[in-house]
Amino acid sequence: MSIFGIVALAVVVNIFRKKGGAGGGLQAGNYSGPDAMHVSRLSLGIDWRARRELQETLKRLAQTGDTNSPQGLANLLRETALALRRAELSWLYISQETFGPLSPQNAEQQFNQIAMRARAQFQTETIRGAGGNVHQQQGAAMRAHKNEGEGTVVVHLVIGSYRPLQAMQAPDANQIRMALDNRAALTANQLGALEVIWSPSDENDRMSTAELEQNYPDLSLIDPKSIAGRIFCSYCQGPFAMELLTCPHCGAPAEASQNNRAPRGAG
Repeated sequence: MSIFGIVALAVVVNIFRKKGGAGGGLQAGNYSGPDAMHVSRLSLGIDWRARRELQETLKRLAQTGDTNSPQGLANLLRETALALRRAELSWLYISQETFGPLSPQNAEQQFNQIAMRARAQFQTETIRGAGGNVHQQQGAAMRAHKNEGEGTVVVHLVIGSYRPLQAMQAPDANQIRMALDNRAALTANQLGALEVIWSPSDENDRMSTAELEQNYPDLSLIDPKSIAGRIFCSYCQGPFAMELLTCPHCGAPAEASQNNRAPRGAG
């Protein structure tokens, strides 16, 4: 992947469901009707250890998930949140947006604007699951480069709901866990819209951490001390599980990094 974002791939699972209500173009956040909605975006940057498995899981959900019913949509949200929770040791960056209460009309507009910004980071949509249909296409041929390492992936979870969603108060692992669990608990009646966007989606389209920071400047580094079981290499500053004997990034002995729970300048 070019550092300038010339080539980027992503995958989308999308459906929007409304309960009714005219909306009326009221100002965002001031709507008090019984059909009031809330819109949120939670974006996670994931490192190389979970990147490939997460890409494969999200692709499978797009191919096989039920995108044509409220319950299917709620199931897709739970499966996505669970996949992100399982990747905790690989969490690197986080950002969020929350809006509401909104009229259904304003909620749909806000939802579409957020999703459009997320899609602007890539050029080719390789798979879309929506309305019970799956559309796939091949992206341009990619070649992984050594200087990009094993790569990262950014996942955007965009939700329209009929109840407020928990916002994170700080970029730490405990706050992220609670935010994901809060979203996974949405019932079919509470969930109005879901879009899951991840980039890159191609195995050979590698995005380094430097490219991630360049392409997604709104993402903040998660407090590295808040994720148990992870240390950072004293030589290359790459994160890895503390049970490994050597750094998987540069091969340095893990013994020298045992007390390094945060990268230089991060804590």
